Amino acid sequence: VFVPQYASTILIFDYGTKSWEEVPVDPVWQEPTDPRAKAQPKFSDCVALPDGRVLFVPYYHPSIVLFEPTTKTWEEVGKFEGGAKWNGCKMLPDGRVAFVPFASSSILLFDLCSHSWEMVGNF
Repeated sequence: VFVPQYASTILIFDYGTKSWEEVPVDPVWQEPTDPRAKAQPKFSDCVALPDGRVLFVPYYHPSIVLFEPTTKTWEEVGKFEGGAKWNGCKMLPDGRVAFVPFASSSILLFDLCSHSWEMVGNF
């Protein structure tokens, strides 16, 4: 699965067959949060989760997105203000996901089981 920074689709690539499928994203995602911008990158990164879902890291998008490639559905979690929030993420040994700050002043720790998060640090 490839993250849709500016695209209107999520790209699912099957490396076994060397084929891909495009899944349209919610049309609301196409609207920039800054009315002066013609376009904004929605997500900065993604990570494959142990259960097969894919987590999208919000950049200008206001929430974390959990994408289920088999059903082609997504779930939005949280509401985060501001733009250029996090630039990437890493899975932690305890199953949480750490989001690397870009313009955010904190690292975001996201718990996949409880869908809860915690802001750590103030840089």
